[in-house]
Amino acid sequence: MMQYNNPFKYGVVVTGDDFVNRKEEITVLTENLLAGQHMILYSSRKLGKTSLMKQVTTLLPNHVLPIYIDIFGITSKKTLAKKIVNDLTTTVYPTLTTLKNELQKLLSRVTVKIILVQDTIEVELQTGEYIRDEELEEIFDLPEQLAKQKGKRLVVMFDEFQNITEIGPEQIEKLMRSKFQHHKNVSYLFAGSKTTLMKTLFNDQNHAFYWFGKEMKLNTIPKPEFAPFIHTKFIQTGKTINAQAIDYLLNFTNGHPYFTQKLCQQIWYDTLDAADEETVIQAIQKIIRAEGDFYEQTWNALTKMQKRLLVGLSADPDANKYAQRFIQKYDLQSAAHVKRAYEALENKRIIEERKISDIFFSEWVKTLIT
Repeated sequence: MMQYNNPFKYGVVVTGDDFVNRKEEITVLTENLLAGQHMILYSSRKLGKTSLMKQVTTLLPNHVLPIYIDIFGITSKKTLAKKIVNDLTTTVYPTLTTLKNELQKLLSRVTVKIILVQDTIEVELQTGEYIRDEELEEIFDLPEQLAKQKGKRLVVMFDEFQNITEIGPEQIEKLMRSKFQHHKNVSYLFAGSKTTLMKTLFNDQNHAFYWFGKEMKLNTIPKPEFAPFIHTKFIQTGKTINAQAIDYLLNFTNGHPYFTQKLCQQIWYDTLDAADEETVIQAIQKIIRAEGDFYEQTWNALTKMQKRLLVGLSADPDANKYAQRFIQKYDLQSAAHVKRAYEALENKRIIEERKISDIFFSEWVKTLIT
């Protein structure tokens, strides 16, 4: 009997056959970016934002150069500048000789050094301890200069763009906007998973990027798109899963790509030939048991009010948490107590988009009251 690898992947970037078909989102992003429209992509964590961006890059025509820049974890202006220069130039000029020949033509204020790190080309900035504003301005203008030099449109995608707020004062946003707004041959996509921060950056008129682009929110994947994907993956690997099982698992995950793939992976491992609804139920319980220690640590670090609020949200996810009936039912004392607990859980990212972010954690919390 032929042996197959598990076809379901989560926690990693996927493209091609492993990417669940987001036709509408891909069409909107591609058409707008090709037309020169800047885009802002809001997404909660683990909804497949990065995979969507990578998938779009594979579908752009040859006259377009896609550049992906992830600024997660960057904490200084100099590191940001290096990241931008490095990702832009090594993507546009992937060979060492060409990069050496072209790079210094593009930069007059910034001195760079090209190095090899484990056979990978990297560009180092030869600046002082701190990077100067005039150096930053030249770097922020680099996408347009590269586009002109190559005679192609650039699509520059910034992932986790809200991290720009952790780098320093708003001056860096102003410098960036002052250059980007004049670029005629570059389309920008700004994506982030901290929705509140992203909305502040692009919807607050006190910020430099106010109304800079067209907004798009990434949601969970509808059942009619996810169900055929799951069915096909089982069939292609010599197994089956019935329609009732798929319906049950998608109702449980609400089409969230990360948790759906995680659950499907467990179901696939647990299935010899055919999966049914009972297989799904057992897989959910198996995942909860496997994550139990981590969930218990998370739980023990919470205050009494935070725990009570999570119990309420797990049992009544669609209820009005500020309603007196909800407050009394879960012994939350007052709306002010709810607000403080809710904000604390949001800061910990245990709650996102008004719900417990981890579906399996929510199910684990339910077991505490049954």
